[in-house]
Amino acid sequence: MCLQTYLHLHDEGAAPYLLLEDGVAILGYEVLEPGLAGADQIAFGALAIGANILREICGAGFALREVTFAFHGPADTSSFRSHFAAPVHFDAVRTALTFDAALLGRPIFGADSILRDVLMSRAREIDGVEAVKWSTTEFDGLCERSWRLDASAKPRSRALSA
Repeated sequence: MCLQTYLHLHDEGAAPYLLLEDGVAILGYEVLEPGLAGADQIAFGALAIGANILREICGAGFALREVTFAFHGPADTSSFRSHFAAPVHFDAVRTALTFDAALLGRPIFGADSILRDVLMSRAREIDGVEAVKWSTTEFDGLCERSWRLDASAKPRSRALSA
């Protein structure tokens, strides 16, 4: 997945992953530093951003099936349920967003192939990674949209404009 391939250009302390199980996609996020202060908040923030990105690229009708966190939740979880608009569970095996895997084959809402090509070229240049072809009609184009949505907020975004 494109996002997994290049996330280290933005975030060196965590790892996203995608699992497919019985027609369900599980997009997880794991903080890699054991005992890191604030790791729970980092993981929550990553899933909140991930849910927003999925809503943006999938368009109207997108819905999460479930959200799980591998940490103890607060007494009042209403804000979590409100943001994710899905069942939310704490003390789970993994921190992840769960949704219908059929969405992985759908065209990306608002995909821009020219912008994707520019950003992928620059990411490969920064990273020194061999070129990989990604289709704008596949979910792998997620990185194209995520870079565009928050590139100005990324510490390394200055390198993209160089």
